Amino acid sequence: MKPKILLRIASIIILIHGIGHTLGNAGWKGTEDPIAKGVVKEMTVHQFPFMGASHSIGDYYEGYI
Repeated sequence: MKPKILLRIASIIILIHGIGHTLGNAGWKGTEDPIAKGVVKEMTVHQFPFMGASHSIGDYYEGYI
């Protein structure tokens, strides 16, 4: 197989992967599961100072994805 075709296949796979992560992250706070709601609450309620700003783990989770 030519390298050009392999690069095109890889780019399509990366594009699909990126779209999946974007759509999957869109509703991480809007779950109906009570256990997951508790986890989301704990991730977003408690804030701590870091490098001059106050953030929660939920803020970093959103920024990561």
